[in-house]
Amino acid sequence: MKIDFPRLRPATRRRYEASIRMLDPAFGELTLKQITKGKLNDFIAERMGAGCSQATVRRDLAVASRIFKVARRAGWIEYDPVPEQKDGLVETREPIKPVRLRELATVILRMELTNPGLAALSRFAAKTGCRQEEAASLERGQVNFTAGTITFARTKTKAPRVIEMRPSVRRLLMTWLGQPGRSDQPVFRNRDGERFNQVANRWREAHARCDVAHFRFHDLRHTFAIRWLQKGGSIYRLARWLGHSTVRTTEVYSAWLVDRPE
Repeated sequence: MKIDFPRLRPATRRRYEASIRMLDPAFGELTLKQITKGKLNDFIAERMGAGCSQATVRRDLAVASRIFKVARRAGWIEYDPVPEQKDGLVETREPIKPVRLRELATVILRMELTNPGLAALSRFAAKTGCRQEEAASLERGQVNFTAGTITFARTKTKAPRVIEMRPSVRRLLMTWLGQPGRSDQPVFRNRDGERFNQVANRWREAHARCDVAHFRFHDLRHTFAIRWLQKGGSIYRLARWLGHSTVRTTEVYSAWLVDRPE
């Protein structure tokens, strides 16, 4: 952690810390040389048996492998047993499931009663198609009412992205940012005035209190993209808006529209 963590972005560091908390009960009392393929396989079986997705277990193993790489550079070990075990787990994409707007409204309205900051963040994500971390890490200084733009600085591709501020988003932000604040202050804040962390978990907790079909926070992004194309929007402009590195990534939405279930 002393060697590697200072070079990581805050969101990546938090994700690594979460994986370390999962790895520690299984391996914390062992030396690195005692962590064998067999013990890694037992860890995978236990995590999968607890209901974790293959993608989650792969992320945990990626952190374990990074630990081994640090140890190899230091000369403490010569062999990393993790990659071979990790390669046996296929990271599959969750299916695209657009959200019914009535069900989305039900969850957000219920959320406004108990967690208005998270409700505003969720509305913003639904109206812009941004990723969860992009909304949670957005700062006041990245919202330019004069130019009518929003700049996402912390993106998945690590390249800043600027989008147009549509009227409904402008109204939402002007209401939420009614009080003055510092330019580095998070736009969407919890009760302590801090940025939201573990948004997906908070979302699941709020969703569980509503009598609507299950959908994930990330499904808001899928819904935005599907509605964009249904309204005749350009797929190339959508790719830039969503921050996809190539339009081939965005084509999954047009393919869904062709093959969508009845």
